[in-house]
Amino acid sequence: MKKWIFFCLSGLVGGTMFTACSRPDDSADIQPPHVKAVYAAGYYSLAGKTYTALWKGGRATVFDSSAVPMDMFVNGNDLYISGIKNSKGYFWKNGMATQLSTDPVYGYVIANSVSVSGTDVHIAGMAEESVTYRKQAIYWKNNVPVMLNAGSNTENSYAQSVGVSGSDVYVAGYKTIIGGGTAVVLWKNGTATDLISSPSVDYGNINLYISGSDVYVTCYEYNFPATEQIRLWKNGTPVSFPASPLGAVPSCLFVNGTDVYIGGFEREGTPSNTNAVPRYWKNGVAVSLGDSPNGADIVRSIYVDGTDVYAGGTIGSTMSASNPVVWKNAVPYTLTGTINNPYGEIMTVFVK
Repeated sequence: MKKWIFFCLSGLVGGTMFTACSRPDDSADIQPPHVKAVYAAGYYSLAGKTYTALWKGGRATVFDSSAVPMDMFVNGNDLYISGIKNSKGYFWKNGMATQLSTDPVYGYVIANSVSVSGTDVHIAGMAEESVTYRKQAIYWKNNVPVMLNAGSNTENSYAQSVGVSGSDVYVAGYKTIIGGGTAVVLWKNGTATDLISSPSVDYGNINLYISGSDVYVTCYEYNFPATEQIRLWKNGTPVSFPASPLGAVPSCLFVNGTDVYIGGFEREGTPSNTNAVPRYWKNGVAVSLGDSPNGADIVRSIYVDGTDVYAGGTIGSTMSASNPVVWKNAVPYTLTGTINNPYGEIMTVFVK
């Protein structure tokens, strides 16, 4: 068993304390303030080796040297991470790795997303057949695989995000269509609905978020030679989103009350020479997380806690020399073990 050592992020909730003379033991009723823990999972390189790590409070603990984390969920005292290791789908519960069950015909498996409801662990991903290389959207509940049917016109299918609302399980992804084209797919309890499809437009980076009874989905739309644009749906209905002059690509989605946050990158520069700069959008309004003159920065994950917005991703001078980073309210803070490293990324962030 691997032992995880956690460290807390500094910062206390301030307040004023009053005592009453008639109750000299009032201090016994005072509870210490809850200090929020900021978790970030990703990877970084050091001295020619790549390490998969969990940061808590900015300090890294290596939990696997050959895996790439894709998503994270904290449920009570348990921390779940989904990802890929040695071309197989895995999830980790408190640092203990479990390979996801699949038919032996699938050689390559990835676990893109994890959501926990009660004692049930839900994971969405993709399995590729070793002989035909056909991609199949797949969903696991407590490590029992379910192949997701995307329709008779499906060539390949990909499950990229999962969420649970009561007894309903939602999975979002996309499929390539026989004869050409793609479609954004939302599965509810295994039944597929195409949110949008086109014989000539590409869709990808599908993200799902459930807020109460509302189901949000976002993706990019790429209609060559036009630039990539962000698309958003609420309960299956398209929501207008401002176009980006040179293009924008989403990587993550979070909903806090009536506010919708989308993280990713936006292209800046000229039509013939663009750079990807990190962004998140709140209700369609872009928030800059800094400039990226060499197009190396991106927001991979976003989490909102009250009025604080946390984003995880990568920041650096070139695509091959970027560091893992977490921004809090658009200000980056240092993650230990990453200074001057040649490359690294935060793939997912969670606050508890």
